[in-house]
Amino acid sequence: MLSRSGRAPGASGAPSAPHSSAAKGSRRALASSARAARGRTRPPRPRRLPPPPGAMAALGRPAAFGRATHAVVRALPESLCQHALRRAKGDEVDFARAERQHQLYVGVLGGKLGLQVVKLPADESLPDCVFVEDVAVVCEETALITRPGAPSRRKEVDMMKEALEKLQLNLVEMKDENATLDGGDVLFTGREFFVGLSKRTNQRGAEILADTFKDYAVSTVPVADALHLKSFCSMAGPNLIAIGSSESAQKALKVYEKLKDHMLIPVSHSELEKVDGLLTCSSILINKKVDS
Repeated sequence: MLSRSGRAPGASGAPSAPHSSAAKGSRRALASSARAARGRTRPPRPRRLPPPPGAMAALGRPAAFGRATHAVVRALPESLCQHALRRAKGDEVDFARAERQHQLYVGVLGGKLGLQVVKLPADESLPDCVFVEDVAVVCEETALITRPGAPSRRKEVDMMKEALEKLQLNLVEMKDENATLDGGDVLFTGREFFVGLSKRTNQRGAEILADTFKDYAVSTVPVADALHLKSFCSMAGPNLIAIGSSESAQKALKVYEKLKDHMLIPVSHSELEKVDGLLTCSSILINKKVDS
């Protein structure tokens, strides 16, 4: 199903601060997704992190949602088939098929969507390196280099850091050893961030993200029985959050098809699904300012 995402509030999450009805609707929509994924009758409420001092006036300023100029992707290592992290054992990955699907995906980013695609090489010592989304969170001209929750993935940040430096983004590195953050747990609505607290992302990681992107409100959402927050929800357009598991995802697809202002391009991703990979996992979208 699709639920309407709300605007970020015009102030902090302190009890005395005002909240817009749209923002409340956004939190209800995300809470509903968590309930649907876990089968609970009363899910935990999202927790809103207070903004840093001086940021209150800027909260709610919309970014250029859905616009991007660049995409960063990385090739698949053959080691992915046998050594990529999995939540559970499943079917064997057909590497040749996975590679073809990934190439088609990259082709859509560059050919259909007109993005400048930065292609990074595979590293056989890093079997999960194709899932670049987890190692950086980019908003406007700032990139937060994360500290992935899985220790085996932490060296993936090195090449991503170099790539984003070449794009002349402002880099912030997450160096706190008590913090973990996977980009797959970060959902940006254009007006606020939702951060899933999962086995890969903790409260300290969410706090560092909030401090990095001071212009935006940040809410945390408990994630259970899923790898990441975006394993069961994602943005479907301005003010729209697509929510669901396998059955409800098909319902969301039907809603997508009714959106006249959006282009739907089917892309198969069946092989990477076997190692818990989704479409958003395999790229980082960047909206660079055009020099006048």
